[in-house]
Amino acid sequence: MPASLVHFSSGEQVRQAARFRRTLFAASGNLDEATRTADEAFDASPNCIIVGVRHAGEIHGMMRIHVAGRDIRHSPARSVFSDVIDPLLDSGFRVVDSSGFCVREDRAAELMRTATRLLAASIHIARRVAPSRMVATARGRHDLFYRQVLGGTLACGPRVYPGRVHPLALYLRRTEDMIDWLNTRQGRRFDLDHADRTIVDRALETIMDSIGSNP
Repeated sequence: MPASLVHFSSGEQVRQAARFRRTLFAASGNLDEATRTADEAFDASPNCIIVGVRHAGEIHGMMRIHVAGRDIRHSPARSVFSDVIDPLLDSGFRVVDSSGFCVREDRAAELMRTATRLLAASIHIARRVAPSRMVATARGRHDLFYRQVLGGTLACGPRVYPGRVHPLALYLRRTEDMIDWLNTRQGRRFDLDHADRTIVDRALETIMDSIGSNP
């Protein structure tokens, strides 16, 4: 059975995604139990989409995507880096914040395919809600991936982040520039196929009333 992209939408599915995230961050030594609840509260934000990849009944990876705008600013990254993100929102840009990104490393054969598929979902959403900026938060050891693979720019150095032991830095890029970067260096690797686009578009429809239209 091939792996499938899934949208975690019901209460139990969202709780399942949170448990999966919690388990993987704990295994990597990067789960702060004292602030975990503050991080997981973002799962219930009205502008949040949680996507994952499931194979043979098991979750292989997941990511939480917030679409922030001038009127709805719920976002894990914005809670930490408001001095960087608020000026973008005030200027009329949407900010697509990908957080809680985690992939099972014990499924090495699927690891990169899973990661690429999840990131492609975030890029597709950013394209749909343009004009937008994409942001991501990451530990220092992932710096090369965000800068060299995704073409992100370091917008702010590491800060304490809810739910994480290690401080996270903020990476930022204009959506159109990131897409051009990826198409030039990665081909069409980060394009969703028709089935995945349908799932992500339907998920986006569930939050459109919350995020409203661009000014």
